[in-house]
Amino acid sequence: MTTDLYHAFLKGDEQAFEELVRTYRHPLTAFLQRFVLDYDTAEDLAADVFVVILERKGYRPGGSFRAWLFAVARNKAIDYIRKHKEQFEEVPENIPDEEDSAARLAQLGDDALAAAAPRKTAFTTL
Repeated sequence: MTTDLYHAFLKGDEQAFEELVRTYRHPLTAFLQRFVLDYDTAEDLAADVFVVILERKGYRPGGSFRAWLFAVARNKAIDYIRKHKEQFEEVPENIPDEEDSAARLAQLGDDALAAAAPRKTAFTTL
């Protein structure tokens, strides 16, 4: 489905891009926040990931779009940490490295999607 949205966007469907943003904005931000340890910075980096989509760079058809998207996010986090290393006492341990497989990145993406999903809560009247 996500790959279909991306292909629709490539064909000029602006609503497909908006749907990609709605689907992945919060999961990408949560994913990035684990690395950069700041929500506002994570939101900025997530916006940078969407710029990569707008520039139509890097995704190879046939691969997992979600894995590619979270790999781009991971790379944005690594670049940020390297550029601002004085802000970090140590590099966060949970950054997937370049050796991580597409399946692992897709799983991290799934975890971020699940974590960002609205929680259902039960309310009772006292």
